[in-house]
Amino acid sequence: MAWKASARRGRLISRVFEQERAQSIYAIVDVGPSMRWGEPGQTALDQAMDLTHSLAEQAALASVPFAMSLTDCDYLVSVAPTVGYGAVQRADRALLDARRAVHESVTPMHEQVLVSKVAAYLQAIEGVDLVGGDTRLSAVMRRQRTVMAALARLPPRERQAITRGPDPSARADLSILRRFCRCRGITLPYRQPMSADARVEGMVSALQQLRRARQGPFFVVLISDYVGFADVCGPLWRALARATHGGHRGLMVALSSASPAAGQGYGHQGVSAETLGALRKSMQIRRTHELARLERAARGVGTHFVGDPSPSKLATAWTQAFQLA
Repeated sequence: MAWKASARRGRLISRVFEQERAQSIYAIVDVGPSMRWGEPGQTALDQAMDLTHSLAEQAALASVPFAMSLTDCDYLVSVAPTVGYGAVQRADRALLDARRAVHESVTPMHEQVLVSKVAAYLQAIEGVDLVGGDTRLSAVMRRQRTVMAALARLPPRERQAITRGPDPSARADLSILRRFCRCRGITLPYRQPMSADARVEGMVSALQQLRRARQGPFFVVLISDYVGFADVCGPLWRALARATHGGHRGLMVALSSASPAAGQGYGHQGVSAETLGALRKSMQIRRTHELARLERAARGVGTHFVGDPSPSKLATAWTQAFQLA
């Protein structure tokens, strides 16, 4: 039957099937601390969100499966392979939730600090009177009123277990406060940067999901700033080599990241403009060398690499990596 179908089409049907399946897309997105450095709307994570949305949209237009994993120093969230615009919606929602991270494992903070943060928002923005004229209100009563006020203002999506996702805290009252922060866009301090080794382990864990995928082989797009990766990427190169051997294709996109100084406000601590300029130049030179090393190693395992891409440069790399023989 296979040769008859091939004769009707004028080419080997197995080759057609291989080409159709090779178009499935799997995006692995780093959502760690360094991806959040910089001004809101201009961070590497914002760039990653735009790129991932474009990939999901292109997959939807081509009616091919799109899957996604979000990583930090560990494997965080997975979006199963989906065909159509449902994949775009699921990817956008997962990325938005990652940017507005509230789970206690990635935004650890003392419960009193969390209560005070939500209470201040309720009073200043929504005009909620949590004291009610009682100046001697105990801390316990104040926390209870804050939780109840936040619960009353949660939208339906944050109330229903099927759509709200896992509880962001082991305690029900703190989960309510954290979900309220997510829906109101109240930023909680993200955990401190982990070592580059730990971030590499997160990406390797996401690549291991390819073994369970049933709609591949995939065109794998790894999106990160890769800050500090150059010396510790051995496990990642081995994982990519195994993926290539398994029939998958790879593209690494290194997004431009703000410096730690930009993320932590060092420029306002009395440092001269000349010193800051020299620091930026030194970091830029170091970044250029780091990207060059990453690109050489990536090509050595059959993976395309684009560093700090412009839209046109990224489009060219996408075409070259995605082109089928």
